[in-house]
Amino acid sequence: MKRLRILPVLIPALTLGSYIIPAWAQSPTTSAERDLAHIAALRGTAQRNALISFFENFHFDSETLFALVRYEDRLRRPLTILLADKKYGEASAAVLTLLGHRESIPRLLSNTDTPPVLCGFLDVETEREWNLLQDAANGKFSSSEGDCAILALKLIASPRSLQLLKEALASADARNVHDSRKTDLKEAIEYIESKPPAMQHRDLASLITRVAKAFQFGEPLPLEPPQFNANRTIAMAEMDFGSGCRYEYLVTFHRVNGVWRMRGLRLMGIGLMPPPPPPPPPR
Repeated sequence: MKRLRILPVLIPALTLGSYIIPAWAQSPTTSAERDLAHIAALRGTAQRNALISFFENFHFDSETLFALVRYEDRLRRPLTILLADKKYGEASAAVLTLLGHRESIPRLLSNTDTPPVLCGFLDVETEREWNLLQDAANGKFSSSEGDCAILALKLIASPRSLQLLKEALASADARNVHDSRKTDLKEAIEYIESKPPAMQHRDLASLITRVAKAFQFGEPLPLEPPQFNANRTIAMAEMDFGSGCRYEYLVTFHRVNGVWRMRGLRLMGIGLMPPPPPPPPPR
């Protein structure tokens, strides 16, 4: 599969159909892909039990999440049913949230611990969801959750998200928070005040370009094409940026009434960039 590079201008000739081969036409290549292909083909109790077994060793890596997107049409219902399970409901809720579905949010908010996946969810509706983003941006949770919340508030780009970012910056100044966090907050505020276009577009490639430019983390690195569900109403794209460190994000999009909208993001990892190759030997 040809690798793409997210640049300030994406190749205009790309269309949705050129991005990915449908799931039914692919041969499973990873362990997660094989497991989820098997689970998607089951029904009823057998499917539920297989999904529970899958969650016993579940990891939030990009290959697993990509596979979940490809089989979303056959897994959403059993995942939703599993929300009521005391042991596996939270894992099911996390997956559904990463896929951009709202039905999982009450299950996540019922937990006394911080639901990290909600810190990058852009489809905010309730006061409690706004409060969670505010707490994360104010540094009450982990650094990665704070990064996601600031980025989510930035990309929501509403009067409410702007106000929360300004309050977080004032709090950071009062607490002598390290300069990099304050820089992130200032850049997010400046971005919203520049009146950017909404994170929606009829063309997914154009929207991915818009999102990549808004991230502002450094030089984009080579990426795999977005992955789609069977109905092509959900897409998930991997975005890697290098600026001293390497930042890997997964971004979820939904197509509603013919328009693609960004629904959420998740920071998958931060690592050191490999050193540059040595110069060629002198002749």
